[in-house]
Amino acid sequence: MIRAVAGRGGVIGLNFYGCFLNETNDSHSRVARMAAHARHMLKVGGSGCLGLGSDFDGISGELEIQDCSQMQKLVDGLERAHFTGTEIENILWRNVMRVYREML
Repeated sequence: MIRAVAGRGGVIGLNFYGCFLNETNDSHSRVARMAAHARHMLKVGGSGCLGLGSDFDGISGELEIQDCSQMQKLVDGLERAHFTGTEIENILWRNVMRVYREML
């Protein structure tokens, strides 16, 4: 699915729900897992395929990032995982803005 969406210029939202971030169906949502998932998505789909898709309005469990006021934790985690500044900006806003501009 990542390749298909990326191949059409689309963006996939990085979901923060713990059960989506690991294979054990564990509801603990951790920044390190988000970074690993983001790395996989970029490896498969390229730098333009990933945006934010927190799903704050529909997830439960133990959340390391509980709302948008804590997004710096994700930035810090991506930096710790050696994402470049450009990759982080692409994930946070540039990729989605590109799609908005193309669609509007």
